[in-house]
Amino acid sequence: MERAFGALKGRFKILASRPFFSFSTQVDIVIACFILHNYIMGHGSDEFVPSEEDWIRQNISQAGLSHRKIREETNAWVQLREQIAL
Repeated sequence: MERAFGALKGRFKILASRPFFSFSTQVDIVIACFILHNYIMGHGSDEFVPSEEDWIRQNISQAGLSHRKIREETNAWVQLREQIAL
């Protein structure tokens, strides 16, 4: 069980930080993370969920980016997320 939570903490950083949500919300977050993890593992790659290697490579490459560029990319992803939600 501890290894399963360790794997989830590595993939979903919200689980590694100190919780500030109510207990029932924390339970829902953990369940959602398990569902997402199982979906990713069962269905392979997804165009919206980068592979772990791509995620690490992107984060390393962003270390050299300016704050302005990172903010612009973040805003672009927020707009994409909103379009998907609609």
